[in-house]
Amino acid sequence: MSTARARHKEGTDQPKGHPFRNVLLVSLVVAAVILWQLAPIIQGLHTVDAFLTRAEGPRRIIVGLLKLGYQHLIAWIASLVHRVH
Repeated sequence: MSTARARHKEGTDQPKGHPFRNVLLVSLVVAAVILWQLAPIIQGLHTVDAFLTRAEGPRRIIVGLLKLGYQHLIAWIASLVHRVH
C-alpha cells in the first residue's frame, strides 16, 4: 500500500483549503500592503514633482551649455574635415 493511501485511511491528511479561498486571502494581503504603503508612495511622488519643478531652471541652463558645447565641437570637427579635403 502506498504512503498516500495509508495516510488517507489513517485520516492524517491535512485539508489543503479551497484554491479560491487561498487566492482571495493572498489578494487581500497584497491589497492591504499596497494601501498601507500608498500614503508614503504618494508623498514621495509629490516630493519628486516638487524637486523636478525647482530643477527646471538649472536644467535649462545645463541643456543650453551642452548645446553650445556640441555646436562648438561640430564646428571644430567640420573645420578639420574641411582642411583634410
